[in-house]
Amino acid sequence: MRRILLATVCGVVFLGLTIPSPARAQCVTAADQRSFKTALARTLQCAKRKLRRESSCVATAAPCGQQALDTLLEVSGGMPNSPADRFGRRCQKSIYRSIRKFVQRRLGERGDGMRRQDRSLDAFRSLRCEASQATPALGVACADLPTNPTDAQIAACIRPNAEAVLGAIDGLAPLAPNIVLVITDDQHPMAVQFMPTVLSEIANRGISFDNAFTTTPVCAPSRAGILTGQHPNRHGVISNQELLDDSSTLATWLQAASYRTALIGKYLNLYGTISPTVPSGWTDWRAIVDETDAFSDYTLNENGTEVAYGGLPFDYSTDVLRDHAVNFVRSNSNQPFFLHFSPFAPHLPSEPAVRHHDSFDGIAPWRPPNWGEADISDKPGWLKFFSIPLAVLPSRDIVRQRQIETLQAADEAIAAILAEVEAQGLTDNTVVVFTADHGTHWGEHRWFTKHTPYEESIRIPMILRYPLMSTRVSQRSEIVANLDLAPTLADLAGVTPGHVVDGQSLLDILEGTGPWREDLLIQQLTSQIVSTPWDALRTEDTKYVRQQNGFEELYDLSADPFELESLSDDPPSAPHLAAAQIRLDELLAGLP
Repeated sequence: MRRILLATVCGVVFLGLTIPSPARAQCVTAADQRSFKTALARTLQCAKRKLRRESSCVATAAPCGQQALDTLLEVSGGMPNSPADRFGRRCQKSIYRSIRKFVQRRLGERGDGMRRQDRSLDAFRSLRCEASQATPALGVACADLPTNPTDAQIAACIRPNAEAVLGAIDGLAPLAPNIVLVITDDQHPMAVQFMPTVLSEIANRGISFDNAFTTTPVCAPSRAGILTGQHPNRHGVISNQELLDDSSTLATWLQAASYRTALIGKYLNLYGTISPTVPSGWTDWRAIVDETDAFSDYTLNENGTEVAYGGLPFDYSTDVLRDHAVNFVRSNSNQPFFLHFSPFAPHLPSEPAVRHHDSFDGIAPWRPPNWGEADISDKPGWLKFFSIPLAVLPSRDIVRQRQIETLQAADEAIAAILAEVEAQGLTDNTVVVFTADHGTHWGEHRWFTKHTPYEESIRIPMILRYPLMSTRVSQRSEIVANLDLAPTLADLAGVTPGHVVDGQSLLDILEGTGPWREDLLIQQLTSQIVSTPWDALRTEDTKYVRQQNGFEELYDLSADPFELESLSDDPPSAPHLAAAQIRLDELLAGLP
């Protein structure tokens, strides 16, 4: 079990490492903690005096937790070397005051076993940097803040860093993180740019994995992979026509660790055939039963009772699911929870909420180089036969518009969930992940759905925000997959998966603690609609695809990112083709 903390030692941020034993604060008794608070107050008072004039005062030594005190001072800006001007002084003094109040109050809350930040949240209401337009001096952990940040941005950085330091005090019980996992349905990889909340509240405050893929661009297999961390060959859901063995999933692992768990939205495609059964591992269950029209005329299994919705504006499914999710967060703020929020958006028929209908009228058409690809002779026979005629393709632009409009309610739902998390004082200790089950096409290669091995179908957004682990914004380029989510979230929660997983914890990337994959196996194991089964090997800069009938494709993604020209019949590329064939066979041989 890894304990995730952000420790700032000697001005260096260590992401996700356990604070070594000399850095831990042995402030076990109440008297120890009172002494620690006194030392912090006196140290910050000395810092404030140095802001006004030259002073010979020095930081007060702490009877316990000296490393923790030094870290808190560094996070708040350190000991000034020279007096500040009037505006800078006002800003910096308010930061010192806020961090002192927060630590004093939060120590009491944590000592009482309170997971939520309650009165301690009010400590940052006294920040006065934004009004004075002063740029505060802050530690390296907050180095990503913009020039002249808002008070809210400053608080959002300082507060989790201070909470993480308190997590190193031995007299306080560790906090298990809350988890919010959001999965959209059939989302084009470029559609996230039209989701302002996802961008501002998750991507701009977290870690974006820019090369994230589904291992199967089919709904049920991908969702089963997210919950189990396994390839379809192992978890057994190889199409939309199989049920998942739910005896061991992320939900059961977390529930066994005293988490409250909720599935709100879409589960797996065949689930409706066994409803009103509630699968193992879920303490609150609000699952879509019938996907025929899952936006305005649908049924939810609400903890074993089927409830029909439809016909009224307030029955719009994304909004109904939003309210259930917000209520779940509100009702479980004093214990660790796992919320799996999975709206049907933007899956066809891509029905926007009334308030969003036609909101993207006039949007510029989507025309990347592979849209309406003129020469598809190097593509498989099923794609050539069923591809959309070029004369018809522009009429499908309305599908893209409707999908973007449908995502607006999903983005608003995410905003409501995150607002409730903040209102409950849980933001700093809540892991938020945004992803999709797979991608879809918007006319690339003359296609307008999923089931292909091309980037539009297999790429997914994957963004993680966890302030208590890191307040630094970053982008990662490693190849990651949907099946990495279960082991990652289990790792963060300190639980062990109940079975063999094919995925790998993303903490191995973030902490640099182990080798990471250089390639990924992606498959479609059964015929879907019109497409036939295929296997693919995705590396950093190449893709090799082999259809069930033996037809092959090879793309140099560094030179041809839009996959316009297969090199499988190109003589100079023969060595690369042979190497890809061997590696794909190796990956397939490693599966059950």
